[in-house]
Amino acid sequence: MNIYLLAFILAIIDTYLTYKFFIKLKKNKFSVVILCFLISFYLILVLVKYLFNL
Repeated sequence: MNIYLLAFILAIIDTYLTYKFFIKLKKNKFSVVILCFLISFYLILVLVKYLFNL
C-alpha cells in the first residue's frame, strides 16, 4: 500500500508542476489535468514497483 501512496503523492506533485508551467493557458484545463494526473500516476507506479523489486 505504501507504493501506491508514494506514487499518488509524486503524481500530484508532477501534475501540479505541469499545470503551473504548461497547462495554465489551455481551454479545457480540467480534462487535461485529469489526463496528466492519470498518466503520471501510472508511469510513476510502474517505475516505483520496478525500483522496489530490484
